[in-house]
Amino acid sequence: MSVSNVVHKYGCNESSIHAIKIREREIHQAVASSAPVTAKVTSQVRDKTLVNIEKALTLWLEDMNRKHVPVGGNTLREKALSLYAPFKPPTEEGQPSDEKEFKASQGWLNSFRNCFNLKNMQTTGEAASANEQAAKVYPKQLKKIIEEKGYLSEQVFNADETGLFWKKMPNRTYISKSKRQAPGFKVAKTM
Repeated sequence: MSVSNVVHKYGCNESSIHAIKIREREIHQAVASSAPVTAKVTSQVRDKTLVNIEKALTLWLEDMNRKHVPVGGNTLREKALSLYAPFKPPTEEGQPSDEKEFKASQGWLNSFRNCFNLKNMQTTGEAASANEQAAKVYPKQLKKIIEEKGYLSEQVFNADETGLFWKKMPNRTYISKSKRQAPGFKVAKTM
């Protein structure tokens, strides 16, 4: 198809079509290393290092969601910075890098969220239901352990309600917009 036919068919400027043809190989490479299906359409060629960081970060985020680990914005930014070092292009000693230093700024995080269709959701509820059969058997097992080891009643307590670890967990997490709700997490009962 000729340039003039493309201009008439799509209503673009002729100079835009020529610019695209000049960058054809670069555009094909960018598409070949494109983002997952959840990513929106990109209108410009992006830095390969940043594309690789973001692909690795989305894989990590999906893994954290599968493990029911909530991931907040600061955690995402810290992980992106830690991923930058392995993907950073090597430079010759004594030579300044022509690449901009990656900062994982709040602006980058907002762009990342928009590009990969992520939403920030409140985490609530239990991740899984309790094992009722094991719960019925356990009081007898606990009584046997207490008697065998000679423990006092003051030495036995219910650790389920302490919630020390859970108080440090973020109460929000990032998930794909295609998911209806965040995976369940136990919420701290005190503020």
